[in-house]
Amino acid sequence: MQYMEGEESNIYSHHSLSGLERLRAEKSLVCLLRGCQGFTTMVELRNENTVFGKLLNCDGFMNLTMSNVIYTKISGESHEFSELHILGKNIRYVHIPDELDIRKTIEKELKKIRRSRESGSQFGNRRRGTNLSGANKIEQLPAVK
Repeated sequence: MQYMEGEESNIYSHHSLSGLERLRAEKSLVCLLRGCQGFTTMVELRNENTVFGKLLNCDGFMNLTMSNVIYTKISGESHEFSELHILGKNIRYVHIPDELDIRKTIEKELKKIRRSRESGSQFGNRRRGTNLSGANKIEQLPAVK
């Protein structure tokens, strides 16, 4: 099956974010990177190397998973990988694809984050030890004689 640029085409695109990841993605430009999933882009690393490939996934900590990767060292030597995971702390710069509308992408991703937060609070997203069903009253036990 062929997929178009930007189309959600793999298991990574449905990755849900944890609460901390949602918070970080909402308060930074990680939401823009999440919108780049499915597009081919270049990532510059802090060690001066570059990675070119299709962005499969970006989590709330800016860790990236890419496919069909060409990894180019500063010396010019390049290697091809079918898939590569990059830790967010090693990223210097991510080239945003020209065909991506930055404003619309950020707005769309923020809506997704807010929607997932709202749906998570409805379905058992509780703190430990709390009971949201209203049955949190302790019944009076009869005294033992």
